[in-house]
Amino acid sequence: MKRMTSKQIEVEAGRIFGASWKKREKSDESLSKQLQKAIDEADLPKQKLEMAKYLIECAGDLD
Repeated sequence: MKRMTSKQIEVEAGRIFGASWKKREKSDESLSKQLQKAIDEADLPKQKLEMAKYLIECAGDLD
């Protein structure tokens, strides 16, 4: 399974969450926690939800 860099994860998250991800307040939390928070706040279709969960897995490898 190919893993992603943090920059790649940021770009893909922008595609999934749109403006809400790009305009979010940057914090010191890990990328995986930021992604989980974005998932909790968004009402995503099943396909995008699965993509976001994969990004969390990839981000977990970076932590």
